[in-house]
Amino acid sequence: MKLNRKKVNVLFHDNMALLIINTGMTFSILCFYTGYYFRIKNNLLHKQINILGVISNLGTSIFLLTHKYILDGIEIAGIYPKVPIEIVHIHRAFATLSLILMLAMAITGIIRKKEIHKKIHYFFLPIYTAVYISGLFIFGSR
Repeated sequence: MKLNRKKVNVLFHDNMALLIINTGMTFSILCFYTGYYFRIKNNLLHKQINILGVISNLGTSIFLLTHKYILDGIEIAGIYPKVPIEIVHIHRAFATLSLILMLAMAITGIIRKKEIHKKIHYFFLPIYTAVYISGLFIFGSR
């Protein structure tokens, strides 16, 4: 059941949704690459920074999916695709894959499965980077 956004008390202007999403995803990708930098120099800092990246990504994803599926769609939030829907579907498929890889990276890092953790990062960082950059070009506000 979708809620009517007009009936929901919204604390920000409609055009703010895209800014919030872009800021959260930017923070997460900066955390992931900063954490990657510290993987050998300071493993504790590597873990802490990457956990911040995961939290930022999950929080932003929940915000986005709430607007998409509970609050009548992202268009109501002022976010519009600038490309054909097929491109959006491809973006979403790779975003889902990167989410799964991110969670696998987090879990294998926490339980100290170092070898599989290292192997997953070869796929996660390039896919997440491509999803992040494509999202900046695929979606905009009016």
